Amino acid sequence: MKIIKMVKMVIAGLLLASSSLASASFITVEGVETDALQLSTSFEEFYDFGNGNLFSANTGLEQANSVIGFFAETSSDLGLFLIFGGPGGAAGFADFDIAASDGAVTFSDDSAEMPSGSNVIFNYAQNRTDGLIFSGISDALWSINISFNALSGINNLVFYTFDDNGDSSIVFETNGAPDALSISGTPDLSNVTQVSSPQIFLLTLSALGLLLFRRK
Repeated sequence: MKIIKMVKMVIAGLLLASSSLASASFITVEGVETDALQLSTSFEEFYDFGNGNLFSANTGLEQANSVIGFFAETSSDLGLFLIFGGPGGAAGFADFDIAASDGAVTFSDDSAEMPSGSNVIFNYAQNRTDGLIFSGISDALWSINISFNALSGINNLVFYTFDDNGDSSIVFETNGAPDALSISGTPDLSNVTQVSSPQIFLLTLSALGLLLFRRK
């Protein structure tokens, strides 16, 4: 009976691990569910720096005198995009801090402004943008909290969500310049991949092999 109990425990652990690896993140922005844009390109290719509006992001979501945010997802990574300013906008300045439980800033459209710690400072010209990509999130549970210390040339914050067709809509918007932004992620159990019978059989064999090895 003790062996059977141990087998069940090992199988349960293996199934849970498989489910966790197959599940996606349930993202909330200021408590509101948000869906990421599914990409077939890399984050930097989608950011499209300098291709159209020079020295700027060219995702098509940029907005004059606003900071826009959204999540994008590749087959292996989840990324937060934050872009300040846009065509027709005033010159701007941003000083903000990013406190995150996981991940890091992996891209800045101005290498001289690539942060070495949690504080980020951007300066950008009229009609241009400044921005970053925060990615490398691997934990099942994570949080990103952004505190805006000083902003110039920014009237509001707009955060986008996306449907299955890749069409965007606003999920959160401030009435004025933002003070803070709170984002969190948890495992999305609705997207857990079902484990097939052959997989269960293989997991069982693996568990029995581990137990036999321990008995020797």
